[in-house]
Amino acid sequence: MRNILKSRQIGATFYFAREALIDALTTGRNQIFYAPTPELTQVARAHMQAAAWQVGVNLSTNDAGHVLLHDAQISFLGEENHCAAYSGNVYVDEFPWFKNPRTAFLIAKSMSMHKQYRWTLYGSTSYNYLAFQVWRGDFQRRTHPLPALFMPGSSFGSDGVWRQSLTLEQAIAHGCLLHDLDDIKRECTPEEYRVLFGCDWSQAINNKESVA
Repeated sequence: MRNILKSRQIGATFYFAREALIDALTTGRNQIFYAPTPELTQVARAHMQAAAWQVGVNLSTNDAGHVLLHDAQISFLGEENHCAAYSGNVYVDEFPWFKNPRTAFLIAKSMSMHKQYRWTLYGSTSYNYLAFQVWRGDFQRRTHPLPALFMPGSSFGSDGVWRQSLTLEQAIAHGCLLHDLDDIKRECTPEEYRVLFGCDWSQAINNKESVA
């Protein structure tokens, strides 16, 4: 189980689309991309299709819009979709930006509850305090508190979840050459930069009182 907090636009969807494709090819397990809107999941679908073409794999699609690959079904679902009938490895794209991140998390867990499957949450911080609670592990059974704001690097929590924080500066330091950091900082307010690129939950915590 993985919960990843990241800067925007550093290639997470690209990476996980390829991971899911490889897993489907090698294990036959179902894969599910779950995002705030169905349109957002199509980004993963496009990355997956491009990767499949590179290795000569044909991805067929059924009438419901799911990709069929040998024994695996790859599904692309939005927050408003009915998800009860689905099972597989679940990738929750931009989980902090769901209308109800806690419900999305519970749905992701329900779709991946078979022992052969796992769930992966990833996204940039938002202004939603419920999303912060999902990140921190407030809705998991645990015996010790988990890190609250930011994790330099990664670690396993007492709830069995692997967590990682990856800011834009860290991504650049590890070789990501896609951005002009000075331009981004000029175009964003400090608050916007911290939320979108700095893995900073401060604004969400400030909104705690607005959560019913």
